[in-house]
Amino acid sequence: MTDKIQTPQTVHADPLDALEAPASAVEETGGAEGIRLPGRMEAAKEKVQVWFEDRMYSGSKKERLLRFCVILLTLFFVKNVFAYIQTYLTVYLEQKVLYRIRHGVYAHVQSLPLSYFEKEKTGHIISRITNDVTQLRGAVVGAAASLIRNTLMTLIALVIVLSVSWKLSLLTLVVLPLNAALIGIVARKLRKRSFRTQEEMAHMTAVLEESVTGVRVVKAFNMGEFEAKRFDRANRKHMMQFLKMKLWGAVASPTSEMLGAAAVVIILWYGGNLVLDGAISPENLFLFVGAMVWVVTPVKNLSKLNNTIQESLASAERVFAIMDIPTEPLSAAGGGRPATFKEEIRIESVGFEYVPGKKVLDDMSFTAKPGEVVALVGPSGAGKTTLVDLIPRFYDVTEGRILFDGVDTKELDLKSLRNLCEDG
Repeated sequence: MTDKIQTPQTVHADPLDALEAPASAVEETGGAEGIRLPGRMEAAKEKVQVWFEDRMYSGSKKERLLRFCVILLTLFFVKNVFAYIQTYLTVYLEQKVLYRIRHGVYAHVQSLPLSYFEKEKTGHIISRITNDVTQLRGAVVGAAASLIRNTLMTLIALVIVLSVSWKLSLLTLVVLPLNAALIGIVARKLRKRSFRTQEEMAHMTAVLEESVTGVRVVKAFNMGEFEAKRFDRANRKHMMQFLKMKLWGAVASPTSEMLGAAAVVIILWYGGNLVLDGAISPENLFLFVGAMVWVVTPVKNLSKLNNTIQESLASAERVFAIMDIPTEPLSAAGGGRPATFKEEIRIESVGFEYVPGKKVLDDMSFTAKPGEVVALVGPSGAGKTTLVDLIPRFYDVTEGRILFDGVDTKELDLKSLRNLCEDG
């Protein structure tokens, strides 16, 4: 008895057949266990699917191919147009916000009492208005847009995985606490390092400002080499702090990606066993794994975004530390009286201390009338400049009082008092 040998039949698949057969015409394989949408949403989805298939799968194969090519090109064109608009609007809003913050900080600095400038180095103030405000750039507008975009991408991917298999979705929840713990640790370290980096930048700016403004003294005493070494030390400290900050920032993203990859491998192994047991269809497994791979990118971007936000928060602390300093009261309680100088300025038993217990002026008294020339004589450090600063209330006297035409300066409108001194 001769066995009949059956020759395998060769099937030539047409790639355009995929465009001819709508998804609804393909028989579903068993094992689907995803969460179904509510009735109305399912009905709406089916209507949209029918409308799409009627228009996309009609006509000949060449017409369908041309239609898909045109749609693909149109989608990329629209995508890039909106990407350009997004970039422009993001940069515009970002710079507009930074402009207003920088303007507000500078205006606030101008209204601070003179005692603040005596204690704070000029370079530190400049650094806060320039470097620290610029550092806020990443968290002003771009961070919000990136947060919304990546969060939506993550939610969409989670909806897909939940609709495919809730059992496999439970495995993805293992990654979330690990990522959250990692981001929390990095956030604390990164903000601390970023704050120190900005402090070192301020110190370096202060050294630079002092050496440039005092260049005559530096050259006169041949201190160029000393100043160069001094700047080099400040520059090196800033570099080291910056490197430490970036090293901590570089930890979160790859670690988060590795955790996501490990979750994908575990799901692929577990889901593969479910496919072999017939509990889930192969196409649903690949859809699930594809969604998991997709979700890795937005989660990774959110980790990078957290780094940017932490760096910006460290700068924000320094910027708003200035904004929290009380300004000079330009008007006394109740509005204050306008200052006049028609009769005399009288200094009555004035005493002053920069540091409690260390008197700079003690029991100073004299009178100055309009048109008179009063000379203050004394050695350097005797308090001549301090006394002149007390008259327009750059500082308040510790003892005694200063009167303009018989009115204490503390009762006068500060703005009118200084306008008077300027006019005089």
